[in-house]
Amino acid sequence: MGCVNSRESTESADRSAASARATKLFEDHGLVTESGEELKGRMPLHHSTPPPPGRFTGPVVSGGPLTQKDYNQRIVTSGSTQTVKVPDHGYSLSYAYVSQRGYYPEALDKPNQDCFCVHTSFGGDPNCHFFGVFDGHGEHGTACSQFARDRVVQNLLKDPKFAQDPSESYSKSFVDANAQLHRHHIDDSMSGTTAIALCIRGKQISVANVGDSRATSGIWNGRKLIAMDLSTDQTPFRQDECDRVKKCGARVLTLDQLEGLKDPTVQCWGNEEDDDGDPPRLWTQTGMYPGTAFTRSIGDSAAERIGVYAEPECSVKEITPECSVK
Repeated sequence: MGCVNSRESTESADRSAASARATKLFEDHGLVTESGEELKGRMPLHHSTPPPPGRFTGPVVSGGPLTQKDYNQRIVTSGSTQTVKVPDHGYSLSYAYVSQRGYYPEALDKPNQDCFCVHTSFGGDPNCHFFGVFDGHGEHGTACSQFARDRVVQNLLKDPKFAQDPSESYSKSFVDANAQLHRHHIDDSMSGTTAIALCIRGKQISVANVGDSRATSGIWNGRKLIAMDLSTDQTPFRQDECDRVKKCGARVLTLDQLEGLKDPTVQCWGNEEDDDGDPPRLWTQTGMYPGTAFTRSIGDSAAERIGVYAEPECSVKEITPECSVK
């Protein structure tokens, strides 16, 4: 969910975001772009010779606006599960990714604004593997997500403290990437990207999150696999984040409230699970922008003035025999 200019674009973006949520980290995010120049940036820096992305060729539901060929061209996938070892700790790590470019009737050539990176043997350490997903939004969301993907990785590789203090390194790398994007020629005034990064080092998982992309872990409880969140979305649904951006000058309103259909002085939303497609968004005191449905991001310089910033929330957990990360 990102910046909006109308209810129609908001609903389209919300449907796209809801659809994408189910395929986040590990089963997530290649990059489909329209120009050859953009495609050159699809595979991240320092990638340890990944398999070439495959195209989806399985069955699809007939009767929609897309042909089988259209579906095949819109989906990028690893083709199968890939496996890397964590040699000093005696286990293997399996991962896969798949990404589908959304269908926008009003913008048929709109590129997939999401991108990802997979870095096995991160920084030359065979026991360290890094994964990231960057969900772009706004007119220049594709460029913003690609830029953030590359800069976050570069910043982490330059930080000698990453192995000892991943949370501090994540924080510095994300904030620095945000400042670097502001200085770049990419127009990030109303565009930006969320970022979720996960590093497995030995038997430790470290996670950093900015925005509303999410990492989850599957925990085996007997024969049943139970989902456990490894990150928490940063949106106005969270009271602490809502209060924080209000103190920075943001108005927090749904579109119905902004357009006078509901009382703007009464909070009309519940929690994220009860979202009716009109989530609370951030607005300036006198304008109908930026309309972000998240409270943190990389980029979004206009929204930064009302409290949207790039400081990640970080966590570090131990991998147990019951743990399966997605």
